[in-house]
Amino acid sequence: MNPRINAREYFTIRPLELAAWIVFAALVAGCIFYSRTASAPAETNTVARINLNAADVEELMTLPEMSRRQAQAIIKARAKRGGFKSVGELTSVPGLTDANVRRIEGMVEAK
Repeated sequence: MNPRINAREYFTIRPLELAAWIVFAALVAGCIFYSRTASAPAETNTVARINLNAADVEELMTLPEMSRRQAQAIIKARAKRGGFKSVGELTSVPGLTDANVRRIEGMVEAK
């Protein structure tokens, strides 16, 4: 180290330099956050909806947390009603809770 340079001055960050580093860090963090959120695919547009009035047990079981018993209950209720007019009618199917219906309502349709 040069004896003419005061160590305190050498290692002191000036307020404008500190502000520049803070702005730089914020910009980098914002770019990282934006790149992670902007590149996420839209899940709702990539999945084809399952028709409740035409699906079989195996197709209904591809829905999240759908058991064979629940799928069979949907088909039994469909036969008894003559088909579903809306997805909301699933709430009256025995064995399906409101949480089950909310979980799959964006993935099914009643045509």
